[in-house]
Amino acid sequence: MKNKIFTTLEKFNYLNYLAYFTILLIFWFYYLDIAKAYQFPINDELGYLDEGIHLRNVSYDFREIYNRNRTPFLPLVISFISLNKSSLNPFLLDSSYSAEYINLFRSSQIAIILITLFLTFLIAKQLEKFFKSKVTVIFYIFYLLYIPVTLHIKEVLIEPIFMLLYLYFILILFEVKDSSSTKDFIKFGIISGVLFLSKYTGFIIFLFTWLTLLMYRYFYKKEIKINISLKQILVSFFILCIIGSPYIIANISDGLNPFYSVNSKILWYSSWPEAYQIIEQYDGNHGFKNIPDDLKPGISYYINNNTLSDTIDRINLGVGNLKNDYTNPFDLAGKTSILLFCLIILITLNIILTSRNEVINILKKNIYEILFIIAISLSLIAGYILYSPISNSPRFHLYITLPIVFLFTFFLDRFSFLECKKIYIRNILNLTSVFLFTYVNLIFINTYLFYERVIGFVKSLF
Repeated sequence: MKNKIFTTLEKFNYLNYLAYFTILLIFWFYYLDIAKAYQFPINDELGYLDEGIHLRNVSYDFREIYNRNRTPFLPLVISFISLNKSSLNPFLLDSSYSAEYINLFRSSQIAIILITLFLTFLIAKQLEKFFKSKVTVIFYIFYLLYIPVTLHIKEVLIEPIFMLLYLYFILILFEVKDSSSTKDFIKFGIISGVLFLSKYTGFIIFLFTWLTLLMYRYFYKKEIKINISLKQILVSFFILCIIGSPYIIANISDGLNPFYSVNSKILWYSSWPEAYQIIEQYDGNHGFKNIPDDLKPGISYYINNNTLSDTIDRINLGVGNLKNDYTNPFDLAGKTSILLFCLIILITLNIILTSRNEVINILKKNIYEILFIIAISLSLIAGYILYSPISNSPRFHLYITLPIVFLFTFFLDRFSFLECKKIYIRNILNLTSVFLFTYVNLIFINTYLFYERVIGFVKSLF
């Protein structure tokens, strides 16, 4: 009888997911309604709305895509919302706060909600294949729905969609990493292409992934020949190019590198005001075609305009930003720190209950997953440290927090559900983690945000 509750959890089915998503959907609509009266879009939101309207007005001539800061996934979604060509001036959205604009803005938010719900459901099914325990699945579903999604669902931004696609990409990678089947990597190429179409970062992640996969197969999985891996790379890359063709074609039509992005150039400037001024003056969105040689962004420009001391100061500033954000309990990163602290305690307790040989076997069996997540987390942290002195936002932490939380959850899952006499104790520990995280999120985080919105709504009436 004592294991009855855990047996029930292990039989967790998709009707439970559907019921939970329905409740959350109702919450989101109510949440958006509270924010409706006084919310004003930020610059990036205006950019996405701008591009969506523009795409519709030019009949989806992707050669007319004018910004290389964003990829077309979200602009495409926004363009489909309006069945007719918009009467809004796509370049003056910030001054065109009309009923048509507000409807487009709200409809775009609802579209993002529906897409994230669909992706979360797909991920839940994939998580059931990857994690051994339904308790871990439930735990991670809470994380997906409340941290990266809820905090940004009120905005017309790509991050909620991208982060879910990013996680789905990782799960599919782990599923096919040992496969020699071309069909498996066609599927992987499809998710890679959608990831790239949603955000340019997806292309960088794809390249990084294949580098780590080749190293894994060459040094560890030697029975899979390198030529097979190279063939799979080409197949996946070809699929990625087909799906990402709107963005690629737009770049080629401008005489640019097919995978050009202005964001990859901003890194070489010292500050956002400097980067913005040069981008605007020399049309950085179209490749800095008329920029003088001494202003071209790149390693030479950075070396010529910055000393070693400047670089050290920049790194120190980035490290300081990282430290401040992850120690602030009201920041996304700070909330993640609370979660990670709880996970560390739970993992430590589970390791204590596990024999040394079992720990070693788990690490050996999952060496690629562990090293991949560690490597990509460290890379993202380094990228944040270098980029945050130029431009910073709470949503940038999503790129760091999601893989780190995934890694900790992975350890918790693998160490927690070994067949041993103390399985009941393990289940108690990990079920507690679910309720603990739910409490922290629902009571602490969302209560704070809810009343913040209510107060803002009341103030807007006066």
